[in-house]
Amino acid sequence: MSRKTIILLILITIILIIISVATVVKNPCIKGAYISCDKELTIDKLESCSNEVKFSCHDSKIYAILFVEDLSSKDKITVNWNIIQDNTEKTIQESIIYPEKDGTGKVIISLARRNKTLLPGNYTVEIFLNDIKVITRQFNIENSSTTN
Repeated sequence: MSRKTIILLILITIILIIISVATVVKNPCIKGAYISCDKELTIDKLESCSNEVKFSCHDSKIYAILFVEDLSSKDKITVNWNIIQDNTEKTIQESIIYPEKDGTGKVIISLARRNKTLLPGNYTVEIFLNDIKVITRQFNIENSSTTN
């Protein structure tokens, strides 16, 4: 074999190795994020949910439910719960999650209640993966007992 042929074979081998490694390595992602009183929420149940998310200040729990893929124990999920007051967002709770193991699944974070009730108003939930904002969700808490 000539020297050019050997170099060409080495280059082709390197390119094939790079392509195979690139297709095997998966990037972590958050496929979906939903706000609900039902922590058992599944993708199938989502089809019957309303797009308008309202809760009562007397609801027992409100959850951010994240459907995640290809997370590793090195990844970091940050969830900021914000209330909107006087056209300004104020963070009332920050949750930071480091997965215990690698994989795909569901992450559930609850909004803490103070004095057994939730403050009525408009809220946003900002979700970050590895310090990059990936999703923002909005919801409302009312004084009434109407929930979705």
